[in-house]
Amino acid sequence: MISLILLRSFLILCLLHAIRGDDVACGGPYEGKMRVINARSQSGFIYTPGYTENKIYPSSITCTYQIQTYQNWHIRIKFNDFDVESTENCNADALTIHDFNDKGQGFVIAILCGNQIPRDFVSESWALQLTFASDDFASRKGFNISYSSSSSPGLCPAGYKACRNRNCVKSPSQICDGNDDCGDGTDEEKCGHPVPTAPCGIPAIDPLEAVADRIVGGIEVTPGSWPWMADLQISLVEPNAHVCGGTLINAQWVLSAAHCFEVNRKAEEWRIHLGNHNKFEEDSFEQIRYVERLVIYNDIPTSVFSKDGKFDIVHDIALLKLNAPVKFTDGVKPACLPNLGWELQPGSLCYATGWGETRGSGAYSALKQALHPILTTTTCQRIQGSNFKPDTMICAGSLDSGNGVCHGDSGGPLVCEIDERWYIMGVASFISRGNFISGVCGLSDSPSVFNKVSVKRSYINRIIDHYS
Repeated sequence: MISLILLRSFLILCLLHAIRGDDVACGGPYEGKMRVINARSQSGFIYTPGYTENKIYPSSITCTYQIQTYQNWHIRIKFNDFDVESTENCNADALTIHDFNDKGQGFVIAILCGNQIPRDFVSESWALQLTFASDDFASRKGFNISYSSSSSPGLCPAGYKACRNRNCVKSPSQICDGNDDCGDGTDEEKCGHPVPTAPCGIPAIDPLEAVADRIVGGIEVTPGSWPWMADLQISLVEPNAHVCGGTLINAQWVLSAAHCFEVNRKAEEWRIHLGNHNKFEEDSFEQIRYVERLVIYNDIPTSVFSKDGKFDIVHDIALLKLNAPVKFTDGVKPACLPNLGWELQPGSLCYATGWGETRGSGAYSALKQALHPILTTTTCQRIQGSNFKPDTMICAGSLDSGNGVCHGDSGGPLVCEIDERWYIMGVASFISRGNFISGVCGLSDSPSVFNKVSVKRSYINRIIDHYS
C-alpha cells in the first residue's frame, strides 16, 4: 500500500515538472512569450508541444523557456530525444540555446536541428534560455529534454576533461596520447608531437573522371575520391552549417577564400570537417577540427580583420590552421601545392568540387564535382572586363547555361592532374553574375573565377612556417 502511494506521488511529481509547450511558453513568431522555470530545488522535463501525445509539433510556433537556479550555480540539460526538421544552417525549425554573462546579457551557445541526439550542455551562469521555433513547412516529433541544477560548473565527472564538442575523455591518460579521443582534436592540441606527413595529391580512391561540367545540377563524387576537400562550417550550429569549401594542404593547414570570412571573422567561430561526403550524415572517413588561427592575405592582423572584415578580392585567399593535426587515412589526404609561377594552358582539364547550390535554387547534401576546362585570358577579359586580373586569377568552366560552381562552393579547390598527382591550382572566388555568396548561378557566359595559387606559393610557405 505504501509503495503504491509513493509510486502515485512520484508520478504526480513527474507530471508537475514535465513542462510542455503551452500558452505561457508558446505563441506565434512575434508574440515574445516565455516560461520561467525554477530549477533551484527540483529537476524536470521540457517537451515540444504534442510530444507527450505522440504528435508532431505545430508549424509557425515559437516557445521560449528560461531555466533558472541559484546565483553561482549552473543549469545542466540532457537530450533524451531529439527530432527536428533538418536543414542547412538550421534555418527552418531549430532550437536555440542562450547562456548569460555576468552582466545578465544573453549570448547564443548552440543552434540545433536534425535527429542526432545532442550532447549535454552545462551553463556558465545561473540560467539557460531555450527557444524553439518552427516554420510553415515540415514538422517532426520534437524533443524531450531533462534539466537540473548543480553547484558544479563541470560538464564531465572528476578525472575527465571536457572536449570542445562536449565529449568527455580521461585526463591525463587520453591527453596528448596521439589518438583523437575527443573526436575534434581537443585532446591533441599543442602537444608538441611532430606533424604527420603524407604524399600529396594521390587519392587512395580513384575519382570519377567523367566529362561532366556541372556542379549546378551536376555529378556526385565517389566518396573519398577527393580526400583533401574541406567543409567549412559555423561552429555554433549542429549538425551542419556549411558555408564554404577548402583544401587540406598539410596535416594542420587548410586553404580557402578570404571572402568566406566577411561575416564570421573570428577563428573560434568555425568548425572544419575533413573526409566528409554527405553534409547531414556522419561519414566513415570524417574528421572534425576547429580553427586555431585564421590568416587573411596578406597576413592582415586578426584585430584589424575582426573589426572591418576588409580583404582584397584580387588576392582572395585565406589560410586556416587547425587546432590539432588530422590523421591521414584513405579518405583524408593533402593536395599538392603548385610550384611558384606554374601556369595552366587553355584547354587544360581540371575539376572543381563543392557542396554548393544546385541549379541556383537549393542546396545539395552530397559532395559534387564538375569538369572545368581552363579558358583563355581573352575570353575571361571579354566576359569579366577589368574585374579579371590574369596575374592572380584563373578563369575556367563551360560557357553553357546550367554549369559551374555556385553559392557554397566558395573557397573550394580547382585541382588539376599533373604527372599523376593532383595540384590545387585555384581557390573558388567569384562568378560573373555575382559572387559565391550571392547572385544567380548557372547562367550562360558565366565562367567561374579562381584565385591563382601558384603565385602565392612563397607566401603560403612563409605563413605556415611562421605560425607552425
